[in-house]
Amino acid sequence: MKTQRAFSMVELMAVMFIITVLAAMIVGLYYKAEAGAKADKTKATFLLIKMALEKYKEVNGSYPTATSITLSNQVPTTDNGLYSTLYSGGYLNKVTGSELNFIGTLPDTAIRDISGTKYIVDGWGNPIAYFHSPSGTGYSGFTPPVGYEKSCHLISAG
Repeated sequence: MKTQRAFSMVELMAVMFIITVLAAMIVGLYYKAEAGAKADKTKATFLLIKMALEKYKEVNGSYPTATSITLSNQVPTTDNGLYSTLYSGGYLNKVTGSELNFIGTLPDTAIRDISGTKYIVDGWGNPIAYFHSPSGTGYSGFTPPVGYEKSCHLISAG
């Protein structure tokens, strides 16, 4: 009579456990890398906006005025006209395809249409709020840091 050789239940369970642990490690690394990429995208977007705002100030003598921010669950609901101001004035250029090497351009993924209005968004898809009060006053819940009262501020909920 022939004896059949097979894996025991303990061996199968050990292999399944090892595969599960490896899968959990890979998924964790993926989400950590994804969060880092979103943060890096937001930093790059902030840098481009900062350069465009400086160009705007150089041409017009001051930053665009936006004296309030609308929040919903601590997330900005508007960019206070930042998109329309910077694009209509030519301070930022919208690009498609592979033209991303020109300074002052944002990729399509940094622009989002919400209810017919275009906004500049962070890596998580939330509008980047813009605030600037020439008088140096803050808004509800925000007081500019000492020395930065008359500068402009960008706020991301990410």
